[in-house]
Amino acid sequence: MPIPNKKEAILVLSAKEKIYKELSSWIVKGTMKPEEKINEAEIAAYFSVSRTPVREALQQLAEQKLVYIIPSRGSFVTPLTKESGDEIYEALAAISADIACLACRKRTDKQLDELRDKARSFEQAYENQQYSVLPEYDDAFHSYISEIAGNEYLSSYSSSLQMHTHRFEYLLITSKQNRSTSITEHTAIIDAIDRQDETLARQLSSDNWLRTYQEYIRVLL
Repeated sequence: MPIPNKKEAILVLSAKEKIYKELSSWIVKGTMKPEEKINEAEIAAYFSVSRTPVREALQQLAEQKLVYIIPSRGSFVTPLTKESGDEIYEALAAISADIACLACRKRTDKQLDELRDKARSFEQAYENQQYSVLPEYDDAFHSYISEIAGNEYLSSYSSSLQMHTHRFEYLLITSKQNRSTSITEHTAIIDAIDRQDETLARQLSSDNWLRTYQEYIRVLL
């Protein structure tokens, strides 16, 4: 009968997704260090599963470029380099510019109020020296602009790239860099979207990502 096989496949997929989400979180937050070799046996034991869903999760992480796999040697956490950082932030800056443009056309007053709340959350976390949560609040701010824009394809690309930027931005937590400029830029982006100034919103959104990277992150690599 096909039912038992289908049920088994669903269980394996569920295990793979759970492992993928946990490993991606460890990689993004630096729990697993760049270039660190991933021990499949330890991961399988941690999740009480066979190696099959672990390997499937690692393959998915490799597709996301969070992991690289060397045949006969194993899986390793992708390093953080100037070259990869340049490409990631350039791509995200370009996509964010288009997202901001669409947000100008589609935003509502209610959405603008919600966006301001998210900007305030980032500002309050910074003022309270809660540096460890700044990447999450920054992600919430930019992700909500994607939601306002209402384009699932752009949102998907942006989300994937932001996962990579988190890895770089967690470097700022220990360095305690001044992020007050980001607060000012968030406010300016909101104002441009409010006024439906597409040209300014595009430029500000692009500059926000590139400036943060070039001034604060790239020098740490």
